[in-house]
Amino acid sequence: MLYEKMSFYYCSIMGVDAAAVGREIEMMFCRPVEQMAPQDVHAYLEQVYPALSENERVQILRALEAAVPVKTVAIRTTLNTVRPPAARTTRRQRVVDDILLRELANLKRMLRVRNYSPATERSYVRDMLGFADWLRTRRERLSVEIKENLVVDYMLARRAAGVSAQSLRGFRAALKMYCEAQGQLRDFQFIRTSRGEKRLPTVLGSREIGRVLSCVNNERHWLLVSLMYASGLRVSEVVKIRVRDLDLENLALVVRQGKGKKDRLTILSDKQASLIEKFTRGKDGSRFLIESGQRSGRPLAVRSLQKVVERAMKTAGVMSEASAHSLRHSFATHLLEGGTDIRHIQKLLGHEHIRTTTTYTRVAVRSLKKIQSPL
Repeated sequence: MLYEKMSFYYCSIMGVDAAAVGREIEMMFCRPVEQMAPQDVHAYLEQVYPALSENERVQILRALEAAVPVKTVAIRTTLNTVRPPAARTTRRQRVVDDILLRELANLKRMLRVRNYSPATERSYVRDMLGFADWLRTRRERLSVEIKENLVVDYMLARRAAGVSAQSLRGFRAALKMYCEAQGQLRDFQFIRTSRGEKRLPTVLGSREIGRVLSCVNNERHWLLVSLMYASGLRVSEVVKIRVRDLDLENLALVVRQGKGKKDRLTILSDKQASLIEKFTRGKDGSRFLIESGQRSGRPLAVRSLQKVVERAMKTAGVMSEASAHSLRHSFATHLLEGGTDIRHIQKLLGHEHIRTTTTYTRVAVRSLKKIQSPL
């Protein structure tokens, strides 16, 4: 403490216990002496120890001034060892150079010429950046001449990290497209196929659907969530519904440029008619059915609607693995259980192949009830 540094002055001038005087000052002012202003110490000594001469008080104050800088320097020396955390680098910053930047530009240009969606473009670029970052740790570089054994090692590492077979197939497609965009065709014989896991779609019962809808209190959100179930829509499709796409007279809805950039026709429920009329009244045909509250003239963000569904499902207490897409699965399964021809369901969902739609026959409960056990 400071009063220990000043003990020599106290002892030589006053012949008193300097440590005791220092503690006394700290108790009176409720803080360490070195944090006190010199005038406060001067005033205290003048009042409590009037026998001290002015010269003696000046010497004590000089001791104070001499001790404080020493303490400050010690603190600064300690803080000099403290450094801010290193700035984080993104994957793009680690791997992108002029060559890779040009190659990724070629990839984007080919995807756009072939009319791939912006989501696919982002996915392919992300896959290539991830592969390039992995190669960097092995002192390799992404190029069209990449050895196939390195591709296999990367896919095995990704599989060990829990990446699905579907994602790995997407990576293979991205890699082939990347090579083709640079003017070289690569077949990659060792990774020609990747068997995926055949999981059943998550389907909610009619009572669960009712509970989920009852937990959505906002009318705008309720309409979009109900359309996902009543019309079998994807989240990305329901937020982009425009006024001109709705036909309330025939309870029909045109889904424009859905997955695969295909238009299709699906159905509406009469229970939604009054609410649809409310939100389309006075709107131009090109306007979105439900617009974003933050971005005028723009649709509601996909992620925002997903969060609405997630909160509703959590409140309703439905199965944890269910998601917004489960509403579309439930639409197809309930139609199948109700006796709707599977080819009609295929058209309503916009499936290109009937085998995709037949997946719902594996979860249709009523069709199973019609089969009697031989026991």
